[in-house]
Amino acid sequence: MRELLHLSLTRWLALMPDFKDRMSMRTGLEVRVPFCDHRLVACPWNVPWRFKAPGGLVKGLLCDAMAGAVPEEVLRRRKTSFPVDAHPGYESALREELRAEPADPGSPLAPLVDRRALESLLRRGAPPRGVWRTADTFATLLQIAAWLRVYRVGLL
Repeated sequence: MRELLHLSLTRWLALMPDFKDRMSMRTGLEVRVPFCDHRLVACPWNVPWRFKAPGGLVKGLLCDAMAGAVPEEVLRRRKTSFPVDAHPGYESALREELRAEPADPGSPLAPLVDRRALESLLRRGAPPRGVWRTADTFATLLQIAAWLRVYRVGLL
């Protein structure tokens, strides 16, 4: 979990201020992102995961820290992904591209994913544990496969 958090902080989080700037400048808004402050991010780095996500609650430590300062309905609402509106055919296109991936004997995803679980996901379309939209899950898997191909990463 620590490795995943590190990748998220060093790869994804670094893009967020740029996204925020471009979106807010387009509408003429002044936007602040207080939870992107490096001191706030660095503070809980060494806190064990079981305390960061008590009972599996994403950002549970932050929610517990803000109890009483933020309305309960805001504090405990389900986390939503970065707002992106995609064309209705986007998920279908991703689904079809991903469907061909496990059938490819040279697929870099083959050793990384449970083929039956992936096929089930492609059939039913529900995201794992309801965290991401299905299109996000499909796009992430395809991006991982593309990255592994481009950089010729081999798995032992």
